[in-house]
Amino acid sequence: MNVSLGVLNLGRNNLSGIIPDTFSESCQLQTLHLNQNRLEGKVPKSLANCKMLEVLDIGNNLINGSFPCHLTSIAMLRVLVLRSNNFSGHIDCSGDNSGWKMLQIFDLASNNFSGKLHLTCLGTWDAMQPNRDKNQSELKDLRFEGEALDPFYYQDSIIVTIKGLELELVKILTIFTTIDISCNNFEGPIPEVIGTFKALYSLNFSHNAFSGPIPVFFGNLRELESVDLSSNSLHEASFENNAGLCGPPLKATCGVPPAKTDNPSDARSTINWNYISAETGFCFGFGVSVTLLIFWKRWRKWYFERMDRALSWIFPCLPLETRKHGRRANRNQGRR
Repeated sequence: MNVSLGVLNLGRNNLSGIIPDTFSESCQLQTLHLNQNRLEGKVPKSLANCKMLEVLDIGNNLINGSFPCHLTSIAMLRVLVLRSNNFSGHIDCSGDNSGWKMLQIFDLASNNFSGKLHLTCLGTWDAMQPNRDKNQSELKDLRFEGEALDPFYYQDSIIVTIKGLELELVKILTIFTTIDISCNNFEGPIPEVIGTFKALYSLNFSHNAFSGPIPVFFGNLRELESVDLSSNSLHEASFENNAGLCGPPLKATCGVPPAKTDNPSDARSTINWNYISAETGFCFGFGVSVTLLIFWKRWRKWYFERMDRALSWIFPCLPLETRKHGRRANRNQGRR
């Protein structure tokens, strides 16, 4: 591999085989995208030689083995995506290292990782914590600017899953932080160190085996816009006083509205008096009209004359029939 290579993007190419373990000690890679292929094997040890590496995306492959602890020596790493592979085992890395102080996107979803989350794994992630001394005008996005590209540059992008939706970040802002370890076998309590990640934007711990109460420090994560703790073994008491929540460990089933209890006072309160007023008025008017037709001869005669005229105007053939019926009525009256 060319030692001066800064970006290698081979994503979505249906590549197969293993990742060659041939990264030299003078590796200058800043971005390595191998997402959505059929690569297998393990993460090569020599990849740790790429000390300038900022973005590593090898998600959606068939890569196996344990968590790549040998990459913790890459202090520049900001984005680590291992989702949808066959990794297994613990992610706690032993040894004396400074960890990933600049890590801002950590995606291990849909693997077979297990065990507890320890402070040694998460405690060094300074980028997840707010930096009061950092000027907002200094915020940047991740990109590769080589001399051969000047004045052009390579813009880093990444696909993240937030609230169940896949979103493509066409720019990776240095202030965007997310942790997604969903669909694994992690267990134990949610570590207290998460409470220090006050710059965290999205957190997904769903579909694991976390237990215990939901820590109160979640209320202090002011930047957190999305959190998913579903399908764990958390205490049911942690979800109390949230009427809209449903699903395990709660008894309320999602998709089925809660049953309503019949309350007579509620039934009376739902009466629409506007409809009742209209119906009462109609019945009263209709009753008065019928009464007048039955008991007041002059009104009855006037009413039928007006009706005959209206029908004669609408149906021109009716006057002849009306006169015939009128003559028959007069003859009948004369006979009487």
